Amino acid sequence: MHIMIDIETLGTGVLPTILSIGWCLFDDTKTHGSGELFPIIEVGATADPKTALWWMDQPDAARKLQTGAIRTETLETCLLRLGTMISESKIKGVWAKGVSFDLRILRDWYKEYEMDTPWHHRAERCMRTFYDLKVESVASTVPHAIAQAETVQKVWRLFNANS
Repeated sequence: MHIMIDIETLGTGVLPTILSIGWCLFDDTKTHGSGELFPIIEVGATADPKTALWWMDQPDAARKLQTGAIRTETLETCLLRLGTMISESKIKGVWAKGVSFDLRILRDWYKEYEMDTPWHHRAERCMRTFYDLKVESVASTVPHAIAQAETVQKVWRLFNANS
């Protein structure tokens, strides 16, 4: 089992405000569940003007999803829930479209809360490798984490067909 993680933030630096944590469990043939966590905005988290301007250029639907989300859990609780799901699902690969962004930010927040990161660094996998191979991403209106997981499955099928 693998997990694709996609976060949305208000910054790219140290401990940025996390708006959402999207995830999708998948294997080589199908998805096994997905979800999105919308933590309460963390006091003391960072934001930067460039990212705020970037959000202003995004489609209305994307902005409304983030600004209209009902936020009832702290970021710490969301991280605990994500960690529990990863542990219980016996995850072999933790994927993101940029491990140096999504996974680094999550690792930093786990450390801030004095929690262990729920995956081993050797389990980290990057979507950008597949994009560099010129594999077109799966067109989808579903959340990024699901579309990215479907792209990984597509690449696996291509590799398996050629072996």
